[in-house]
Amino acid sequence: MNGKKLIVFVVLALVAIFAAWMIISPQPEKYEYEAATTTASNAGNAGNTYSNETFGFEVKVPAGFTVDESYLNQDLGPGREIPGVAFRIPADITTGTNLSDDSYVAIEELSDIECSPSAFIDPASQESEATIGNNTYTVSSNTGAAAGNIYEETVHVMQKENRCYDVRYFIHSSNIGNYPAGAVTAFDRKKLIASFDELAGSLVIH
Repeated sequence: MNGKKLIVFVVLALVAIFAAWMIISPQPEKYEYEAATTTASNAGNAGNTYSNETFGFEVKVPAGFTVDESYLNQDLGPGREIPGVAFRIPADITTGTNLSDDSYVAIEELSDIECSPSAFIDPASQESEATIGNNTYTVSSNTGAAAGNIYEETVHVMQKENRCYDVRYFIHSSNIGNYPAGAVTAFDRKKLIASFDELAGSLVIH
């Protein structure tokens, strides 16, 4: 009996130690925002409407763009993550050019904040007003460069009640001068911006 009691005691002690460890040990950081619920059909087709109930908006998706509902902007650092939905550019825009396939346009949303570009981009450049489609935005942008890469970001901000929305244009390209002559062509900036504007101009907030 003494041996059985000892075994039971050891097992109970191990269980207690494990439970205490689970309570006091640090847990991985989790982003506490509701997963987006959407209704979309053939979202890559030109003019198709994409709706998102969680963030309360709908847009027309440019031809070939794909929807990324796992998007979470973390550029401003821990505690300042910005949830939203990204629309990724199609491969045929980048093939044979100096444009990177991680370029995108995204719709982001924050609530109960001072609604301005500085809530979405740092540093924010001088602000201006721009009307795209039926929407008027406060606009700010910045450009960075590193190791032959060029990063251009422009945020388009507007407010609806206590919610602040941003349409972010993110363009990542490489310095075309770093390629052998004729290896690639410069991407069609005008066409790319027109596609982004198509989405920004169609944004409807519910």
